[in-house]
Amino acid sequence: KLVSPDRAACKQNILLGGDATLDRFPIPQVHPDDGGRYVNTWGVIVASTPDGRWTNWSISRVMMIDGRHITPLVLPQQHIGVIWAEWEKIGKPMPFALVQGGDPGVPMIGGMPIPADMDEGSFLGTLYGEALAVVKCETVDLAVPASAEVVIEGHLSITRDATEGPYAEFHGWALEETSPEPECAIEAITYRDNPIWP
Repeated sequence: KLVSPDRAACKQNILLGGDATLDRFPIPQVHPDDGGRYVNTWGVIVASTPDGRWTNWSISRVMMIDGRHITPLVLPQQHIGVIWAEWEKIGKPMPFALVQGGDPGVPMIGGMPIPADMDEGSFLGTLYGEALAVVKCETVDLAVPASAEVVIEGHLSITRDATEGPYAEFHGWALEETSPEPECAIEAITYRDNPIWP
């Protein structure tokens, strides 16, 4: 259910352009051997196919390059990788939104293996028995959960020029692997007052 920005907690504060920097948030270096600070380990990436037939909400780790740039792990076999490949094929950067916090069902549904071409937002609404409130992003043509704590917007490059990792996964082992991944230039950050970063 699309709601107006004045009814969306994540729109209490809006940063655009040069003001949209992660330097104002406490992004953690979780493990000393991590390749950088990680903006995301529990939030949800929102992405749609170029033709708009499928909007996917998925969890993937996202590393901070600097205050204005991030790089997610975009594995080809995962839904985020399938959608990114469609944008790569047409040669256009992929609209990208990273959602932190808010409704606890959002990351749960983002981590579930539901079928391709099925929207997680609609699936979650079906489980709840009512539509989930979403709001339009500021700079990309995507809708995100209105209850989010923080939303980061931008476009994901069609080339894999950034280096993601290494990252110490949940088991505590710090693998030395890195991979070339797309880079996202941050265009907007919206957030509620006193946001909680999961």
